[in-house]
Amino acid sequence: MARAAVCNIAPSASGSRSPISQPTAATALVCQQACTANSQCQSFCFGLPDSATTPECFLYDVPAAQVPVQGNLHVFDLACAATQVPTTAPTHDQPIGQVPSNAGNTGNTGNTGNNNNNGAQNGNTGANTGNNGQQNGQTGAQTGQNGAQNGAQGQTGQTPRGLIARASVCNSSPPGTGSKTPISQPSASTAVLCQSACAANTNCQAFCFGLPPSDSTPKCLLFDVPAAQVPSQGTDLNVFDLACPAAQIPSTAPTHDQPIGQVPATGNTGNNNGGAQTGNNGAQNGQNGAQNGAQGQH
Repeated sequence: MARAAVCNIAPSASGSRSPISQPTAATALVCQQACTANSQCQSFCFGLPDSATTPECFLYDVPAAQVPVQGNLHVFDLACAATQVPTTAPTHDQPIGQVPSNAGNTGNTGNTGNNNNNGAQNGNTGANTGNNGQQNGQTGAQTGQNGAQNGAQGQTGQTPRGLIARASVCNSSPPGTGSKTPISQPSASTAVLCQSACAANTNCQAFCFGLPPSDSTPKCLLFDVPAAQVPSQGTDLNVFDLACPAAQIPSTAPTHDQPIGQVPATGNTGNNNGGAQTGNNGAQNGQNGAQNGAQGQH
């Protein structure tokens, strides 16, 4: 059953556990990408120890809730959204780094549960009853790790940027109308790297990625509007909100047979933009609210 994602907190499990890998990573986002590329990785720790000059990145084959204390490092589930994963190099004053300043959605993605996207959906799975988080049809958001849910706004224990939560659009054809010029077109060989470029751009809210039929290299287009407002960018380019979790972002290089690439094998979503999704999207139980049976029913 689904559980709440643990994102950017000190690990608290007891006992000891060895990481499955310790890749080099300059930022928490790069550490997350290393976790995404490892089929066994479920969570990662990142930070700059007090006595170190370079940060440490530890990958684990268990959820973040089962990772024991690792000094002053913080732990993240693989499914944590890009808006919760620091993108700047850590310092001793900020040993984990800083999250993107343009985080448009809330903590554990705080996504609203409207049709055909994440969370509690009309006619689909994901409506929670649970301990403290009854939803009123619009929210799939959570507070901290408990998930007391509040109207249409996805509030979390991770501080949002004050914007009302909305459903993320992840890996779908751009639904907007009219025309919109991208603010940047960085080079990116995978959708994960395109997301990283978006996270590093303070104006970016969404990005398009894919390998057009007539091209030999993929395109990465950054936009200063939500994905829902991005119009079609041609064949085989899909759109993503910046807040889409790692489990929904393809991590392999695209081909003409798979022009967007493939999502991580460890991703725990049912599909790319539908239904009750596990990890950090929408209606969750885990630490916040038991579901009715295996499916939330309206």
